[in-house]
Amino acid sequence: MSTVDFLPFANDAAANVVTQAAYAAAAAGGYVQYGFSSGLAPSNQLNKVWRQSSVMTAAMANMVSAALSADVLDSGGGASVTALQAQLVAAIQTVAVSALPPVTPQGRLTPTTGTPVILADITGTTTVYYTAYTGTFVPVWNGTSFTNLNFASDLTLTLTSAAAANGIVDVFAINVGGVLTLGFGPVWATATPGSCARGSGAGTTAISRIGGLWVNSNIITLYNGASTYSNVPAGQATYLGSVWVNSVAGQTSCHVTYGQSRKFGIWNAYNRVPLTLIGGDATGSWTYNTATWRLANNSASNSFGSFMGLAEEGLTASINQNISITTGATGKVALGLNSTTVPSGKQGISFVGNATSGTQNAYACYEGPPVLGINTFNMLEYASVTATTTFSGASTDMLASLNYRG
Repeated sequence: MSTVDFLPFANDAAANVVTQAAYAAAAAGGYVQYGFSSGLAPSNQLNKVWRQSSVMTAAMANMVSAALSADVLDSGGGASVTALQAQLVAAIQTVAVSALPPVTPQGRLTPTTGTPVILADITGTTTVYYTAYTGTFVPVWNGTSFTNLNFASDLTLTLTSAAAANGIVDVFAINVGGVLTLGFGPVWATATPGSCARGSGAGTTAISRIGGLWVNSNIITLYNGASTYSNVPAGQATYLGSVWVNSVAGQTSCHVTYGQSRKFGIWNAYNRVPLTLIGGDATGSWTYNTATWRLANNSASNSFGSFMGLAEEGLTASINQNISITTGATGKVALGLNSTTVPSGKQGISFVGNATSGTQNAYACYEGPPVLGINTFNMLEYASVTATTTFSGASTDMLASLNYRG
């Protein structure tokens, strides 16, 4: 509990003070108007004056303490006055903002502190930060209304083994004694690509809206490192986004560079920005001559996954690849949505007719509606059996991309 040094003087009901009526009467031509004359002043009159000033000082000090969850100390000296002024200004700002209608959460979840939009790969991180983006406030429901809570610096979320391998967890903000605090909830009931679901009812991470803002639907337990926040009431945890956990529990990765098995494991419910995953096989080239769709270069790593905590963003994907074929042969590329054998969207075809041989660019693309959770886009290839087809790799000859917002 915070300490408040400023105490009300003579505040007991039986205190030796003049009545309020007598004190008010002295405001017209008496000591309240002109002050005390030289000589002895009655103690009950002095006590009344001191009580009036001390009670208001104590009231303001307690308001500051409650608003900031901080000590308000009478330590003396000029520095004390400066510190008290700063506390008073901060408390007024906090109270004023909390009385406003709820804002939408103003930060972004990110794997790098102080960096709301990353420009480099982050792999296997156990820490997620909530950093300011449009502001420093997050509304939290108190059972009656939303209170806009301020975060002066980045908030930290430490993932643990409770964030199960290959699972999805939601990230929430709660009010812990006036301090905005992060926690992640139970693992989604299903994290299978193409059929992800939070589940419903007690013990799940189901969410619903209050006043247009997403919150927990049920009593929930949240985790952050060694801290556990049990029995958070329904509605009192503000949903900020979701984390797609790696194959190692308590870790996630966010990719922005070219490679294989690309993912962006953090998704923001608010303040979304465009996300682009780019990938392909680094092998210079390989051959294939079977009229069956398969993974590019027969590698399960030639894929990337979209990830959304809410089904609110459409997505687009494409693959451009150079294919070398001989007379009469056909080579194809495509993207398989949650499939390694069935293409989705437009296929890219390379065909050589009467020419002896040739290298052509094949382009395939996919556009789709919002899809909840994880969806895997596999890079696929197909070749005719009449001749050997050579597929080129590396970023100069094979470039797949996936675009959505999060």
